Amino acid sequence: MSIFEPIKPSEITPDPFSLIGENWGLVTAGTVENANTMTVSWGSLGFLWNMPICNIYIRPERYTYQFTESENLFTLSFLPSEFRKALQFCGSETGRGRNKISDAGLSTIKLENGGIGISQANLIIECEKIYYNDLIPDNFLSSDINKFYESHGIHRMYTGRILSCLRATH
Repeated sequence: MSIFEPIKPSEITPDPFSLIGENWGLVTAGTVENANTMTVSWGSLGFLWNMPICNIYIRPERYTYQFTESENLFTLSFLPSEFRKALQFCGSETGRGRNKISDAGLSTIKLENGGIGISQANLIIECEKIYYNDLIPDNFLSSDINKFYESHGIHRMYTGRILSCLRATH
């Protein structure tokens, strides 16, 4: 398990495009006793309503959706490259009827604000849900977007106020 130090959101590295789009992360919600995680490669970090925020997108058919719906906090955990197989596993397997986190060779850590992070992470971003909305297909201005919804449900977007950012000191 890593030891973490707090950092400011402005100190997050690498840039969000690499962090989320290329490296991927795990969104986790729940309690120490009952949490679930899934791989995310879509999301954003920024500034809205005079606060640092994170946007994540989860389809309703994902098991993690019910955890994100029922909890006020979620985390994004970014892992070292040697955990790429764990990220692939968490993106393709369900947590229904199993402990997907431990099956992926990972473990959780309870954070100071109550969020659940992945202890093997290099970086954990802890967020409090402050807004959500389902994407509206009629508002897609590019027909290229429709291909992402031909056989899957429409994502729900969650906006979270960033409460803490923790970097592993290893």
